[in-house]
Order: sequence, then C-alpha cells, then structure tokens
Amino acid sequence: MLKNLIVHPFKNRAVGYWLNLSAAAIAILSAILLVAVDSGDKTCSMSAFAMMLVGGLLFTAVMFVNIDILPVIPGIFYIAGFALELTATLPSLSDVWNGVNFIGGNAYTGLAFTILFAVSVILSIVANFMNHCKQTEN
Repeated sequence: MLKNLIVHPFKNRAVGYWLNLSAAAIAILSAILLVAVDSGDKTCSMSAFAMMLVGGLLFTAVMFVNIDILPVIPGIFYIAGFALELTATLPSLSDVWNGVNFIGGNAYTGLAFTILFAVSVILSIVANFMNHCKQTEN
C-alpha cells in the first residue's frame, strides 16, 4: 500500500509534469531560503514568500488528483509571488542603477530571488502547455 502511494504520483508522467514539479521545488526552496536569508530587509516580501510557498504546496494536489485545469493554479500563485518580489526589489535596484543610497536594502539578494521566482513562473507556464500524463495506447 505504501509503495502504491509513493509510486502512483510519478507513474506514467510526461515532461510537463516534471517541469511543473521542478517549478514547485524551486518555488518552495527559494521561498524558504528568502525568509532564512533576507527576512528583515526591504527587498524581502513576506507576501511573495506566502504566494510561492502556497503555489508549491498546491502542486501536491496535482500529484494525487488528475484534473486538467489543476496544474494552472500553482502557476497563478507563482506569478503573484514573482510580481510581489519584483515590486519589493525594484526600489533598491534603482538605488544601485542611480548610484545613490536612498531606499536601502540589499538589491542583489532581492534580484537573485526575483530571478529564482521568475524561473518558477517560466517553468510553470511552459509545463502547462505540455502533457502531464503519457498517452497510453489501447
């Protein structure tokens, strides 16, 4: 029984599923790393952390339930998390571009997490245009 529970989510899966799983893993790990590294800085958005974490955890529903529209939902959370982190990072990044220290914050750390969140978004979008299950021939 335990073997079926572990093997079933990964049985007969296509490339789209694995890309979406990669997006979820990147989203969860980068969100946790964001809080661990940059939780008190102005470039850290706690709402972006929440969106990425919720989106990544929602992918577990995709693993066990086979509904066609369900893989799109985590992608929506990834996009929201990316947008929130980009919004938090841009003021500090403008300080670097202009050579002043007006806003403050660590622009490079914010930029790194914005890029990680963007990778999750891109992987999720690409994966949602691909098959998640292999076609079985009868």
